[in-house]
Amino acid sequence: MTNNGKNTNGIFDDRVHMAELVALLGPPPPEFREQRHLSSVFWDESGKWNGVAPILDITLESLTEKVEGEDKEWFLRWLRMVLQWNPEDRPTALELLYDEWLMKGLGE
Repeated sequence: MTNNGKNTNGIFDDRVHMAELVALLGPPPPEFREQRHLSSVFWDESGKWNGVAPILDITLESLTEKVEGEDKEWFLRWLRMVLQWNPEDRPTALELLYDEWLMKGLGE
């Protein structure tokens, strides 16, 4: 289970939030780190996590354990399209709305 970005005091903490993203998405690509001015807080020069918060043992699969059947694979595929480190790698809202999986649900 994630901490929803909150530290042990129940306060949203960027370090905890970033650690959760690393657990779910893997480490960000170098171009992401190079374009963010606070990257050195979270990663060293080689891209290794600085350990400012523990990286939880979570995956997208573990967060979707209650989704069953073929929808689970489609849902995970859709989530992976949405959850990209670099904004330019994400589909547009319209592309996501007209995704094959969502259209299938409408009988299209």
